[in-house]
Amino acid sequence: MRSSVMRRWTATAVSMLAVAAAPILAPAAHAAEGQCSEGKICYWSEPDYQGKLLELDGRIDSCSQAEARWPDGSASQINSAKNRSRNRIEAFDSPDCSGEPYASIGPGQEGSLGRAKSLRIAPVSTEQAVKFYLRRGDTSAILTFDGKLSWSGPEYRTYTVSGRLLARCYTAARYTVWLQYGGTNEKWKDSSETGCSDAQSQYHDITVSGTLAPANSLELRLGTWTFASWQYSDRQNYAPPA
Repeated sequence: MRSSVMRRWTATAVSMLAVAAAPILAPAAHAAEGQCSEGKICYWSEPDYQGKLLELDGRIDSCSQAEARWPDGSASQINSAKNRSRNRIEAFDSPDCSGEPYASIGPGQEGSLGRAKSLRIAPVSTEQAVKFYLRRGDTSAILTFDGKLSWSGPEYRTYTVSGRLLARCYTAARYTVWLQYGGTNEKWKDSSETGCSDAQSQYHDITVSGTLAPANSLELRLGTWTFASWQYSDRQNYAPPA
């Protein structure tokens, strides 16, 4: 008899732990209908940001059921979401966030979650490698940049590019190299430069930064000069993290 009771108690405890591992999202302070406060993640019980509203801090978590406990005490499927946090919402077809997410809602984005069975709030990757390589003449000079791009600020619109400009010369001629940068609707801006001559090499560490206007992406390219002859690399385009 004692053994049977213990088995039932153990099964109940395991079941309770399993439920605790995938909690229903609980209510917190919430915004007005259809709105979402800065830094928050907002869920609605109906499509198109209608119905009951739950506003949560956008903190990273491991996994939650795609079901919310609304401020009125009821619980049901989350159908739509707005993300004004610095992290991203990952939506899964599985009940435990296993496998790859079928959808991701990044900072400043919104979308439907009616299909989701589980959700995870995950950090956004805010760094990207930036590399340029440009050859002048057949063997005259090789001009490069090797660095990284990082994003910060509201909706990740502030960028910082840091890295090393390197000029390798193989002749007596002088070559100069710099990084050009700016938003898609802006004029190019120039970093400080470095140069080489007489079959030598020179490097220069740089950092440039700025803030993009809404709907802009960042464009980068190398600028080079030798004896009144300018040449530019292909431009590279970088969008803020989504």
